[in-house]
Amino acid sequence: MYWQHDLVTLTYAQAIAMELNKVKGTGIRERDESTRTMRTDTGQKPGGAIEKTVRMIADVVAVNRSAPTVTLQGAQHTVELLVKDPAQLKEIEVGNRVEAVYVEAVALQVTGSGK
Repeated sequence: MYWQHDLVTLTYAQAIAMELNKVKGTGIRERDESTRTMRTDTGQKPGGAIEKTVRMIADVVAVNRSAPTVTLQGAQHTVELLVKDPAQLKEIEVGNRVEAVYVEAVALQVTGSGK
């Protein structure tokens, strides 16, 4: 049951590059994605999460080593990724073709406000 003082929290996890590897250019950009959903157990306050994992072959259009981020032009759109391991950017330059695997997630949680 929902009460007047319940708190709803929505959390978004930014796209984080888990893997970033140079590949030989074939002229074809690719994109595959999978989605996983989770929800709270029966009897608990409502909540859940959606996690999307994307694997793409894309062109590097920008590299920011101090951030550390990389901007990729993929088959469907351009995405800026936070790179989990900055060492992955050592060999990456604008114009490279890369294979990237990244994750985005959204979670919703309902909690009591303590009132």
